[in-house]
Amino acid sequence: MPKKKSVSQLSKLRQKLLQNLEQDDNGCWNWCLSQTGGGYGQLIFEGKRIYAHRASWEVHKGPIPIGLWVLHKCDNPACANPSHLFIGTVDDNAKDMVSKGRHYLTVNPELAPIGELNGRSKLSEVAVRYIKSHYRPRHPKFGRIGLANKFKVSTQTIYLLLSGQSWRHVG
Repeated sequence: MPKKKSVSQLSKLRQKLLQNLEQDDNGCWNWCLSQTGGGYGQLIFEGKRIYAHRASWEVHKGPIPIGLWVLHKCDNPACANPSHLFIGTVDDNAKDMVSKGRHYLTVNPELAPIGELNGRSKLSEVAVRYIKSHYRPRHPKFGRIGLANKFKVSTQTIYLLLSGQSWRHVG
């Protein structure tokens, strides 16, 4: 469990927060001072940089359990209204982002890097063409296992490529 702030510390933090928040028409309490590049309010408290929404959670709801995040229901990173916040995991945050259509690939799937442009790709278009043209089911050298070994990828990668679930753009 994280170290609990004293009553005196929470009182000082509450005062610093409330002096620098403005409520908007959506009920958000927007942090008016320093913000990160992503729009999250940030402040210095007792020599440490902390996020305004996390500070608000601690002041109004209590300590943030280790390993958990303070997430926004309102999707406004500057908001520190405790009724707009909830505790969750990294996975919860990712699911929330995708479910609300905020992931860039959900909004703009055409921006997804494909083929060699995907930084995680282990194959080139030349290799994919070779695999597609040389594949022979259950052949020791040109079957899925042989091709996977040759190109140092998994048999699943070969299967997805051959079934058209990946590398569809390569003929």
